[in-house]
Amino acid sequence: MKIGSLIINKYFLHLTEKCNLKCPHCFNQAMPVELDLKTISNLLSRMDKYGISEICLSGGEPLLHSSFEDVIRIIPSNVKISIFTNGVLLNDKHIYAKLENINNLQYIQVSLDGLETNTQIRGVGYDTILQAIKKIKQLGYRCIVSTSCTKNNLKELGDLYKELVKLNVEMWRLSIPFPFAGKMLDYMDMSFDAIMYGFSEVIEMKMRNQYKTNVFISNIVSTEHLNSIRGGNINLMKLSQHFSDIHPCVNCAKSINIKANYNVAKCDIMSDFILYNIQNDTNGLDNIFDEKAEASKKLLYFSNIKLNKICLDCKYLIVCHGGCPGNSYRWLGDMTIPDPISCNLMYRSKELFSLLGYNSFILNDRNNPYYNDRTTTDIYQRKL
Repeated sequence: MKIGSLIINKYFLHLTEKCNLKCPHCFNQAMPVELDLKTISNLLSRMDKYGISEICLSGGEPLLHSSFEDVIRIIPSNVKISIFTNGVLLNDKHIYAKLENINNLQYIQVSLDGLETNTQIRGVGYDTILQAIKKIKQLGYRCIVSTSCTKNNLKELGDLYKELVKLNVEMWRLSIPFPFAGKMLDYMDMSFDAIMYGFSEVIEMKMRNQYKTNVFISNIVSTEHLNSIRGGNINLMKLSQHFSDIHPCVNCAKSINIKANYNVAKCDIMSDFILYNIQNDTNGLDNIFDEKAEASKKLLYFSNIKLNKICLDCKYLIVCHGGCPGNSYRWLGDMTIPDPISCNLMYRSKELFSLLGYNSFILNDRNNPYYNDRTTTDIYQRKL
């Protein structure tokens, strides 16, 4: 479905806000609410009308939904499914059985925020999640591991990567958590030099050892499809696609989020920008995809956000694409300004980009990144 310049082809269904963990940096509200099966069925029945071809089942913890098996059953077989879970319940034999033989399940993403530090951050031992990863591989599905980088786990990134390689994880996604609801947690206070040191260590390990586990660092680098931008015969279309795929919006630019409280939002990071509430509305998302409707006008606002002149004049434009509007909003309260996380990491990217061959795509006649802070706390204090 095309709305303005947006092309929507994916549902993020947040089946429930219930969760069996209480991670401090999570922006889920952990309330005992869930989407009812009737609403989910109504949304699924309109997928062809809306041009939806992919569904991500998320939460909260999606495996806690009271009718999870029924949800899986009513998703059309030609629709690609992914599941985002904290992984704990995968070690339950009853939950494991529910996930067997789902032919259109593309991958399962689990969260793991360190080795010894995972217990400090998420309240569960890393061995529990490593066991869950083994279960995913036993089921025959691709596995993606998501890690929120914090002051506590930066020194563990190298050792964690080795563990994921041993388990044949297909992709490791790293990101930096952001303040939510006014919370700037102690372990979010990180030196940007330390962050880049940790990221560079992982990429160097990947390149030196030719590990098969790809690394995706949101809005900075991806080791997937590197051959398309290296060597003497660079394919410009693949070059553009590669850097577009690094952008954090690649996970949500073509999606619409339906929350467990029935609120619909364009982006989960900016879920307080509510487009519509579909509870008890038999029209599904018609009021959003109808360009004459008020909710559609709200959606169009996101399609009309353009790169600001600061980003357009930056030497890292090709790689960064202007950063993440969600980061700009959560850290500084304005989604139309440069992303302070991206700016600070780009400032320190020379060594890392050399490993990947990215330096060829830096526009050296343009300006340096707008922000150059020492720590993440320095950014947050600018907002106060």
